[in-house]
Amino acid sequence: MFEIALHKSGPVPSVLKRELNNCHRDAMAWAGRFWDQEYREGHFANAATRKYDYAPRQGEPGRTARNFKRSYTGKKLRLHGHTRPLEFSGESRRRTRNPRIVATAKKGEAKVRVVMNSPGLNRRYAGSSIDMRAELTRVIPVEGEAIGRQTSRFLQKRYQINARSTKRF
Repeated sequence: MFEIALHKSGPVPSVLKRELNNCHRDAMAWAGRFWDQEYREGHFANAATRKYDYAPRQGEPGRTARNFKRSYTGKKLRLHGHTRPLEFSGESRRRTRNPRIVATAKKGEAKVRVVMNSPGLNRRYAGSSIDMRAELTRVIPVEGEAIGRQTSRFLQKRYQINARSTKRF
């Protein structure tokens, strides 16, 4: 689960507060779906280890592992034929494919939570620095800027539509 927040800055078209909150809620839901479609799957790619700065796993290249076959990476390679991060059997990856997107908007501020039901990513061994849930929901600055730009475009379109449809008596 992760959150994206929206804060107003600058002039906003004269629309009712309820309509404004509805616009913001829709924009945040759209931002959550955008992250899911564009970036979630990238967290399971081999390049994600460096891109998102994941904690090293036992037996990964660059770490000295005497007993590679008995290491986490060695078992994953032997049993499932891959060394992708955040994935052992593929169950966690499958379970994150349909997240629940919860968008809220109150008092001019909006948030979205992308909730993925994958208990395997919550497992942590005592003394381990690996937090797979935090690694999956990590957003790097380049992605955050892209999500912000896309959300801004979505809001500009919605503001124009609402400004035209709002009638004043």
